[in-house]
Amino acid sequence: MKKLIEKWEIGVAKNVVNGFMERCKETRFEFDDLYQDCLLHWCKEENKYQEKRGANKKTFMRNILGKKLKDILQAQKTDKRKIIFNMVSLEQPIISKYSNNESESNKTYESILKDTTSDEENKIFLRSDVNKTVDKLSLNLKFFCSLIKDGYPIEQILNEPCFDWTKV
Repeated sequence: MKKLIEKWEIGVAKNVVNGFMERCKETRFEFDDLYQDCLLHWCKEENKYQEKRGANKKTFMRNILGKKLKDILQAQKTDKRKIIFNMVSLEQPIISKYSNNESESNKTYESILKDTTSDEENKIFLRSDVNKTVDKLSLNLKFFCSLIKDGYPIEQILNEPCFDWTKV
């Protein structure tokens, strides 16, 4: 009886994922997650191997896993683009199903950040949401956000030669 996953398959999967991690250093993937996804994908696709076509089974596995990792990377890039379309303006009113009165429905994210009398817990949650969003940005956009946070005028940032808009 064949084992579910043989040693050579584990070795091939590790090599493919290690190579991917070296080539795509700016991704946020963990080795273990990719490794597990690849092994599961291999278990589903292994039966498609046809020895009569002349390819080595290890080569077939490398190709299958390479395509799987390419699909994962493409999905991540698509998710990054979604951020742009899902952004919310700081001036947009916060609509909450829990707000009962008119003054609460007129609050904006910006007013919560600026309001020193606002509830500290709201500020913590808002900063947490902002930080989560910033974490998903590219390195250039993170740098851009940090300059804005430090008080640099946007016009000055846009004219800086060190900021490369082609890599955003």
